[in-house]
Amino acid sequence: MVADWNEVKIGEAFIVNPLRRIFRGQVTPFIPMDAISGDSRTPDRIDEREFKGSGIKFKNGDTLIARITPCLENGKTIFVKDLPDGVIAHGSTEYIVLSGKPGCTDNLFAYYLARSPDFRRYAIGHMEGTSGRQRVPSIAIEKYTFRLPPVAEQCAIVHILGTLDDKIELNRQMNEILEEMASALFKSWFVDFDPVRAKVDGRWKRGQSLPTMPAHLFDLFPSELEDSEFGLIPKGWRVSKLGDCELGIESGRRPKGGIDKSLKSGIPSVGAESIQSPIGSFDYSNVKYVTPEFSNKSKKGWIQNFDVMLYKDGGKPGQFKPRVTLYGESFPFEKAMINEHVFILRSPLLDQFYLYHLISSDMVLDQLIAKGSSKAAQPGINQEEVKDTTFVQPSINLIEAFNELAKSLVMSQLNKGKEINYLREIRDTFLPVLITGQICIKHAEKFLETYI
Repeated sequence: MVADWNEVKIGEAFIVNPLRRIFRGQVTPFIPMDAISGDSRTPDRIDEREFKGSGIKFKNGDTLIARITPCLENGKTIFVKDLPDGVIAHGSTEYIVLSGKPGCTDNLFAYYLARSPDFRRYAIGHMEGTSGRQRVPSIAIEKYTFRLPPVAEQCAIVHILGTLDDKIELNRQMNEILEEMASALFKSWFVDFDPVRAKVDGRWKRGQSLPTMPAHLFDLFPSELEDSEFGLIPKGWRVSKLGDCELGIESGRRPKGGIDKSLKSGIPSVGAESIQSPIGSFDYSNVKYVTPEFSNKSKKGWIQNFDVMLYKDGGKPGQFKPRVTLYGESFPFEKAMINEHVFILRSPLLDQFYLYHLISSDMVLDQLIAKGSSKAAQPGINQEEVKDTTFVQPSINLIEAFNELAKSLVMSQLNKGKEINYLREIRDTFLPVLITGQICIKHAEKFLETYI
């Protein structure tokens, strides 16, 4: 342990739940709990909401810690940095806010301290309340004791861990861009029918390339539109059901009594929390396991390369929100399976890349949302409802052309996802030993220079 690191309490080193002022009725940025993933340093989104008199208040530079079960156990902690300058935001009362003290503690050091395994064990161990609604009180967080390095060393630690998180965030952003590119191409070709409309209007001619319209694909698109139940669609295309396209659907199962969360090895069981977008976003560190004895009894639900996954259950009555993802060659497990809340979708006729973007499109998702939200008691969809979903089916040649273009984008996403998990492992290895002074900062910096 470093000799000049003083033992202090969080309440002495940081401001816990600092006073911020928002007037009742004021509309401010709002960070909902479901926008925090448990791994990302920043939230997935920032909403706007009217302040009605209750809720925690925060600004740029603050750290938000979820204090209620299961969000605390899942590590939901973020660093606030993307608010407009000088703006005060608000959020749920189920957050605790940490803010650095000028000249004493660095703001971002508060975030990494709150992400450290020892802090999380302490916070979880001090939760109070009835089962299912337990939360850690702020006073308990204030009493957490740790060794505080001088500000200069705090900044050095933050630089090392922040460099890793910056690279993770850059990869995430690049994956989002790749996803948007493929989705935009799919929408242009198969939803808005831009190439067909351009041919009808005379804006696209043989041998000419336009945005989303490569010249070599000119003959694959019809030159006319015709009426259908979807309105005008390309001539020769037809309105089909997913079930008519060799769609295979498999569901999974889980052990009687649920997943044993204490298992640290076995067969990975992929559930709703792992169905994330864009492609390559899966956090392997949060995977749950089932025993080989249980999995050996399951003939279905085993994950294969390029499987499309659909989260099929859950949500509040009338608010079903399906999620879709695609797994691929960067999946680090030799064998893995899904649980009962997830469908695996496969179609050799449509191919997996087209199928993924089809299921992810508003054309299909809106139908699934309507079907799942109509069930007041238990929102969700079944296999027949998925198979009964309709879409405008193009020619096989055009589907193959799309899959050829989409595959390179998907493979890039999967490779970046693999790198994200490699960086996570490094960050999560360094974080506890840097925060506690068990490793020399210069050694960590040298590692970064060599391997990152």
